Amino acid sequence: MSEEKTTSENVGNIKISEEVVAILADKAIREVEGIAGLSGSLVDSFAVVLGKKVGIKGIGVDIKDEKVTIGLHTVVQYGYRIPEVAWQAQETVKNTVESMTGLTVVKVNISVEGVEFPDDIKDEIGAETQPPEELVINQDDVVEIRDEDITD
Repeated sequence: MSEEKTTSENVGNIKISEEVVAILADKAIREVEGIAGLSGSLVDSFAVVLGKKVGIKGIGVDIKDEKVTIGLHTVVQYGYRIPEVAWQAQETVKNTVESMTGLTVVKVNISVEGVEFPDDIKDEIGAETQPPEELVINQDDVVEIRDEDITD
């Protein structure tokens, strides 16, 4: 009488989709202090054109031979050191995806595409970007110049 052994390898295959990894990466990065959110980018548009699915705006995932590369397009909150926030985001995303999926994360590429300012700073910046009052031209101030008014 022969004895058969059943192992998990003989039971079947497990496939984790890129969208699942993107969801996990999204959840993980939003827990990182200093990350304001994700930003869609031109890369997302190219990926759609090339037929590559992008599950969540601002996140790209590529899985080959159980090795994962993740690209994140982020917005950082004003006042945080960008390199530190990016490093923390890489570590958090890598650890979360690996622990939840068993896949090996080989790269987490962070692209910082913006800075989110608090409202009080936005107000200051907005005030500074307005032209001084003396440079604002009103319709009443416009003077019509005719060709005969110009002399050589």
